[in-house]
Amino acid sequence: MMDMTMMVMKVAPIGVFCLIAKTFAAIGFDGFAPMIKYMLGVLIALGVQCFIVYMLMLKGFTGMSPVKFIKKVFTSYGFCFFNSYI
Repeated sequence: MMDMTMMVMKVAPIGVFCLIAKTFAAIGFDGFAPMIKYMLGVLIALGVQCFIVYMLMLKGFTGMSPVKFIKKVFTSYGFCFFNSYI
């Protein structure tokens, strides 16, 4: 069962690409601008949550400096982020 799940996960990006390509073939690139706006809005909201809300909570609940915290966890966050795509 695990082998089948891993196989499906490996081909899933190809399936998603095909579905998106089919959508753009049907509606054209007029649908591309709203999708980009949505993606930028989500990225901005996530950035605000990560770097403002969480850092204010860190400072408020623990008294730790957010800059010092980010410097200490940056290496492990980078390792986790980049290794999740391998």
